[in-house]
Amino acid sequence: MKKIVVIGGVFAGAYAAEHLENDFSVTLIDTKDYFEFTPSVLRTLVEPDHLKKIQVLHTHYLKKTKLIRATVKSVTPKYVLYGNKKVPYDYLVICSGSRYHTPFKEGRVVLSTRAEHLREYYQKLCPAKDILIIGGGVVGVELAAEIVTH
Repeated sequence: MKKIVVIGGVFAGAYAAEHLENDFSVTLIDTKDYFEFTPSVLRTLVEPDHLKKIQVLHTHYLKKTKLIRATVKSVTPKYVLYGNKKVPYDYLVICSGSRYHTPFKEGRVVLSTRAEHLREYYQKLCPAKDILIIGGGVVGVELAAEIVTH
């Protein structure tokens, strides 16, 4: 069976692993042990219980995929290196995603720790009388809307 390594377990990586695992030997390398619907993280800052609706452990939807929780150090034409370990592949799918500052995205964290961190931001936000959001892009506007509606 051909070997596929998928780097990154968010939207594209999770989708690829799930749809390929029945026909290939799939290995998913992700910095987290769970999938998180990133656009909804903003809601958790004003409604912490919402977190339960936007996260799922990779093991709950990937039944045949080998999961490795690690940061990829390098990629060669024949293998992926993390730590001092090599993962050989026939095909490589790179879905490393985007980066945002905490609390919007957080790497190298397990599911329970992520929930705790987001609740800490919620606790800081609750007593605030005034909030300044710098940036009027998609994230800034959505965060403002979440705060105003809660």
